[in-house]
Amino acid sequence: YIKAALSDPDVAPIPGFLKGIVGQLAATFGSKSAADEYRVIGGSKYRASSRAQADLVADEFRKSGMNVSTYTGFVFTYPFIRETMAKIQEDGITDLVVFNQGAQYSKVTQEINLREIRKYLKVHSEYQPNVTAVLSFSDDPRFRDLLADSIRNGLEENFAKIDPADVC
Repeated sequence: YIKAALSDPDVAPIPGFLKGIVGQLAATFGSKSAADEYRVIGGSKYRASSRAQADLVADEFRKSGMNVSTYTGFVFTYPFIRETMAKIQEDGITDLVVFNQGAQYSKVTQEINLREIRKYLKVHSEYQPNVTAVLSFSDDPRFRDLLADSIRNGLEENFAKIDPADVC
């Protein structure tokens, strides 16, 4: 992840010829530290959490009578956006709504996601779905309330027996 992120043309503001070198150095010297930190928190649940969110979105649409399919794709880990786009194309999806599941709006992240979708569509010119990108949802008060509830529930679930003054 570290190597891929720092090698990405939109992430690190360094000359292109240095990106691979910096990415490799960061991966070499930072991976042990990152791995240790992930062990402390029990590993990354990003893919599973993203899939669960996508499933809940689909369930909510189905409750309102709309049959939708949801997909997850990532820039720096499996399943990659290009693989997800191939599945979307294989499934015959003609209308595609794209949004970043991050808890905040990130212009860089969203642009990287859209760049990967554009690259896929350019290579697969036979596939031309209607694509709508949701550029930001983090300013919506409903999202903020949802996030606050999620944090509150997480604190109650994981730190119930700890004095709140001791929780950072």
